[in-house]
Amino acid sequence: MQINKVNSANTFTSRNNPIPTETFVSAIGKITMGEATKDDITPVAKLIRQREMISFKLRNFYGENAAEAKEYYKQINKNQWLKDIKKYLTDLLKKPDGNSSVLVAKNEDGKVIGYATMESFDKVKENVGIIENIHLDFKYTKSNLGYYLLQKILQTGNGQFNDILCRAPYIGGHEIYYNFGFKTLPANCNAAKILNTLNADENEYQGWMSKKLNYFL
Repeated sequence: MQINKVNSANTFTSRNNPIPTETFVSAIGKITMGEATKDDITPVAKLIRQREMISFKLRNFYGENAAEAKEYYKQINKNQWLKDIKKYLTDLLKKPDGNSSVLVAKNEDGKVIGYATMESFDKVKENVGIIENIHLDFKYTKSNLGYYLLQKILQTGNGQFNDILCRAPYIGGHEIYYNFGFKTLPANCNAAKILNTLNADENEYQGWMSKKLNYFL
């Protein structure tokens, strides 16, 4: 795979460690990958809403309260949902530490087909970054694009974090993350305990993995 670096314009993420935009040819065509611009926020927000809508349906549409869940879903203001996600993204990028990053992948038509986000994990005293999301447009979920997004967003943490947290199965099973140098997050460590308290399901933190950042990645 040949990678051609191009100058990025109007990016406003990863202020401490900006990553150049790259283009490459893959099995799914020509892909451009780099830090988000202001114009990318709405497409990324739509992908996040798409993921959350599917997740809501899978969690609630097939249980004993399915009818109630479906009625609740009909009443959700989808436009407000999108506005809330856009606010989340802009607030993320305005964090004063300068470490937050939103990376996007675009196809040859310029459409955003995948994204990844990372920020400081403020809940711990240690210098830790957390990859909050890696998600692809469903048309591309069987491609290797998620691997490229993971590899590239790890670069935004170089020189900023000692450890990176990421959750399987954003892009596949645990073995994929092992190949990237991640290890299962011990249940008794400080980060795992905090992740546990942040979720209603006491087992929600399971699947989180950690990586000692390689500054020469």
